[in-house]
Amino acid sequence: MSAGLFTTVTPASPRTLIFAAAVPLPPAMIAPACPIRRPGGAVCPQMKPTTGFFTLALMNAARVEALVVHPDALMIEQRAAIARFSLERRIPVISGWAALAEGGSLMTYGPNLQVCYRRLAYFVDRILRGAKPAELPIELPNTVELVVNLKSAQALGITVPPSILLRADRVIV
Repeated sequence: MSAGLFTTVTPASPRTLIFAAAVPLPPAMIAPACPIRRPGGAVCPQMKPTTGFFTLALMNAARVEALVVHPDALMIEQRAAIARFSLERRIPVISGWAALAEGGSLMTYGPNLQVCYRRLAYFVDRILRGAKPAELPIELPNTVELVVNLKSAQALGITVPPSILLRADRVIV
């Protein structure tokens, strides 16, 4: 996920919250996602659902103006609630998996999961044919995609710059 992308689209959002479900994110992962240091200070705390129950009410109290959603299974499951919350409160959301933009978030930038699943099948095949898992190479995703949801942008009153639209792999209209 690129913080530069997010600040290009939402330059006046100083209160950004990183929302993660499973475990606290290490500072090394938070820093690149939140270099939004503006006068008045950026707020980049982490928030996670308590005891597996998804709650967005806490964000109201924090007066969050932008939201970075850490992509995981719980967030994908709750993508409609996240999108509804963001549109009701006019809070732009960015994440790392396209399913969140398809569900109504402003945009996503991250690995193309379909390509990752195809590579996963390759490794399963190798293991089933007798390869030792410890001897297989570790791979990082090599295909990332930028997905922009223009319907959400319009509902939020955000004009997505043409430079972002030209770089987008998919634009949802």
